[in-house]
Amino acid sequence: MLIRDRQEKILQLVNENTRLSFQELSEQVGVSESTLRRDLSALQERGLLSMVRGGAESSLAIMGRGEELIDRRYSLNSVEKEKIGRKAASLIKPNDLVFIDSGSTTEKMCEFITERKATYVTIGLKHSIILSHNGLNTIIAPGRIKLLTEGIQGGYTSDFLRNFNFTIAFFGALGISKRGGYSTTDPEDAIVKSTVIKRCLENYILSDASKFGLDTAASFGDLSDLSIITTRESPIKEYNSFTNVIIAS
Repeated sequence: MLIRDRQEKILQLVNENTRLSFQELSEQVGVSESTLRRDLSALQERGLLSMVRGGAESSLAIMGRGEELIDRRYSLNSVEKEKIGRKAASLIKPNDLVFIDSGSTTEKMCEFITERKATYVTIGLKHSIILSHNGLNTIIAPGRIKLLTEGIQGGYTSDFLRNFNFTIAFFGALGISKRGGYSTTDPEDAIVKSTVIKRCLENYILSDASKFGLDTAASFGDLSDLSIITTRESPIKEYNSFTNVIIAS
């Protein structure tokens, strides 16, 4: 088995189980513990998982217990997020009414948007600043500020967003799985996302490979409800039968 294929298998196993011991991983992957530790160290350096006492834990397991600060998430998998952001930005067309979710990957996307004949509605504080500074027609939704994620949420937010007929929308997710669909840790955040999905023609999830196989607290859509923009076909090629997967190169 090639090193890349082996590491992708390790990542998939850890994401699906949240945490596995060295022995469990060694047996399931079929490698020695020394080889396993080298692979785990490489995956940890890329921010895809964390080595813990006796084993490895998904990099998003911490988010299942409580979200990480947006600044930390922005730095994780930054190369992948740049590729995803560029691809997502290229899908915006003149006269589109665009919704942009809060989150680190959608924030990166904002840096690459150049379409000036579209209108942008966002719940991300930094997102609105980036878009406005780039001379784009930008609307920020009202509501309560969630400092941890620097996003807007709440009943006012959902009510406001129900007034729009969006043509295209871009969302973040903390979990993507066959069982739970697309999920996040905050039920209020899930309500806002669900509201927009019902009011939009084209919906996209922007996600690196680390989110696949994870379930977090609140689901906001089935796999068939949105397309996924990610960076590597494996280990997520099994999701192609459930939804449209776009590989950003």
